[in-house]
Amino acid sequence: MLSDVNASLEKEVSLRRKGQHQEADRLSEACPKWYQVFLNTQKIPGYREAEQSWIKAWSIFWSSHGYDRVVSPGKQVAEMHRQFFVVQCESDPINALKDNAQIVRDAAESGDSSFFLEIAKAVSRSKRRKKRTKNVKEISMWNILSRWLHGCLWLMSADRGSIALGELTGVRVTESNYTKLVQRLGLVSWKVAHKKPFINGYSPKTRRFLFAPGWTHLDADLSK
Repeated sequence: MLSDVNASLEKEVSLRRKGQHQEADRLSEACPKWYQVFLNTQKIPGYREAEQSWIKAWSIFWSSHGYDRVVSPGKQVAEMHRQFFVVQCESDPINALKDNAQIVRDAAESGDSSFFLEIAKAVSRSKRRKKRTKNVKEISMWNILSRWLHGCLWLMSADRGSIALGELTGVRVTESNYTKLVQRLGLVSWKVAHKKPFINGYSPKTRRFLFAPGWTHLDADLSK
């Protein structure tokens, strides 16, 4: 299921960067229910501003790791995962390799020698570090970006958003650090067009977002 969602998201990001929003929306018809909620949020005033800030934020994230651009059109999601894997290899190479075996296998099958050279350089840098702990800031930035639009974080307050991020990813982040990372990335939220947030969190038990009064229509099942 995750690979299917990633494939759809990859195509969607490419189309949205080109401004082809109607074509991107049509790709969502067979996606999970949470993705349908995301599509419904696109009709909310302020969404386009949030989307543009999200696209720019990816450039900020990758430039901090020496990449001049996000990735080539049509390859965003797959390439983002590959590049973030390399970033993880710098801080925790053993677990990075364990958790991303499929990426490594795909690169081997395609004969992508340059990718393995990147891994080797990253592992070499990790060996020169005194501490081999995971870079929590990098992981948190990645998690926020991955779920800013599609996980509806842009429609939550900072306190609820930081909690929801932990529920969605299993990686906890304090409200203070969450706020700092959002500001550093220049992400635009509900504040650009509204006085109050629309979503109060995420329930891992029901796997549904918790909507503020008057906004349950964003989830078709709740509005029946």
